[in-house]
Amino acid sequence: MSKDKRKGWLAKLREGDEVYITTSHTGSRSRRKKKINRITPTGIIKVAIREDYEQAFNPNGRKRGGAASYTMVFLEEVAPELERREAVYDARLKLGRVKWNKVDEKTVIKIAEILDI
Repeated sequence: MSKDKRKGWLAKLREGDEVYITTSHTGSRSRRKKKINRITPTGIIKVAIREDYEQAFNPNGRKRGGAASYTMVFLEEVAPELERREAVYDARLKLGRVKWNKVDEKTVIKIAEILDI
């Protein structure tokens, strides 16, 4: 039987732990927080994408199988600093989608005061 080849934080992962699946593609990136379904004896990490589908990652955290040469899919540790950056990123996206003409005037003024703009 082959040996588990995971190292560093990947070696500490257990079934049920959360990880980020990060996709980096020509200057853009996305992250999704998912749970580990299982880990094989050789260290292949299976992550639950949906209830009926899991994605496999090599012991080094890179996605198994094909992806375009300009696309990287890999696992990242759920750490406080990354969680904070994701929360800020998500908040900025949400603010960019606000339909300001549908927000009442008092709220818009308060938001502008908070943002000091």
